[in-house]
Amino acid sequence: YKLGLIAFSRGEYPKALEALQKAQSMTRNPAFGVDYDLALGDIYAALKQTDSASVCYQRALDQSKLLVGAYSDNSLHHLRVGKAALRLKAPELAETELELALFLEERMFYVGQILLAKGELLDLKKDRKAAREQYQQILDMPTGYLEKQQARKYLKTPYKN
Repeated sequence: YKLGLIAFSRGEYPKALEALQKAQSMTRNPAFGVDYDLALGDIYAALKQTDSASVCYQRALDQSKLLVGAYSDNSLHHLRVGKAALRLKAPELAETELELALFLEERMFYVGQILLAKGELLDLKKDRKAAREQYQQILDMPTGYLEKQQARKYLKTPYKN
């Protein structure tokens, strides 16, 4: 999974696709399946295969809603719903779920992921100033390398879905 994400961040889409499909075929954990679908959707979107991306995002949304229904106090499930809704252009649902995720989460690594998604949402809503504040906050906190890399990118160029 992580090899796929790293390959994706480097623009190596075929390699990323292969790694993520292999990882997805070996998992039985529904939460990981959602993460794989979100990542695969991003790869397909980068490859301009919008139908395949939409299928992955919809599957991620459907499965993550089931997880939220079973484990409503788990911030990561709300984050997954928020990310899928964001990619499917459902900003109201994304905003609600990301706010819930942020309220429930204390671990800085995941707070960084939530803030990144909130920044993306704000960019889509054309609130560039607030989006930049979210991205800067990620850089100012101890969070993941890939989140910081994306935040630097989005500080220069707004996120586009």
